[in-house]
Amino acid sequence: MKFTSAILGLLLASAALPLSAAEPEIPEPGLPPLPRLVPLVPDGRAPAQLDPEDALLQNLQQAIAARDERIRALMDRASGDLPRTGQLLSPEASEQRDHRNSAWRELEATLNAMQERQQRQRDILDTPALVADEYQIHALRASNHLAMARSYKSWLEDLEEAPTDKLRRGLDVSQGISVEHLEEHLRPQRLYLIFWFASELTSRLAATHPEESRDHLDITRRAHERLVSDWPGSVSLIISANTLLNRLHESLGADPSL
Repeated sequence: MKFTSAILGLLLASAALPLSAAEPEIPEPGLPPLPRLVPLVPDGRAPAQLDPEDALLQNLQQAIAARDERIRALMDRASGDLPRTGQLLSPEASEQRDHRNSAWRELEATLNAMQERQQRQRDILDTPALVADEYQIHALRASNHLAMARSYKSWLEDLEEAPTDKLRRGLDVSQGISVEHLEEHLRPQRLYLIFWFASELTSRLAATHPEESRDHLDITRRAHERLVSDWPGSVSLIISANTLLNRLHESLGADPSL
């Protein structure tokens, strides 16, 4: 009987030894070569109802999922491309990425269009007439004709007696300038040039060609009226035009036909 009790005691003592001492250690598996999302196993129990091993497993799974999500976000931010093969992307994130890519494409297209417009404006003088914008061609022509008329006026003012044909040429150039293609601040200058050339021709032709002189006097008066009514802010031009018109009327005062 004592022998049997001793054997039972030895068996019970062996059973009480921890199993971990008899079992060999199993090495933990290595991390996967590519980041991946680890889906959590659904568990209906509350965290307080989990035993220590299940709670530890759940915490590890959550940590791994959070790590993989962070890695995926960093990779997306660095590459700006679509996710790599094997990565999971939620529908919400995919939609946001599509919006972002679309916005970048629209921004790039807008910048390219703006650069092309600036290049065309910068190279207008070097652009062939057939491919240049028609409005820009007319605007360039109008500004060139205005500069030509100003040059005529400056040149003729320096002469002791301006040739009549040059005065006519200056008036033709001034009247031929396209108003709608002139910048707004240049339009009163065109009116003043018409007024000046017409007044000079009126005075020059009064004795020899009275009919033509009267025609130019009408042009002079209309240009003066337009200058005063349409461009009241052009004070210096209006003062000069008033002075010239008064002198013209004084010189023509002896001829009632004018």
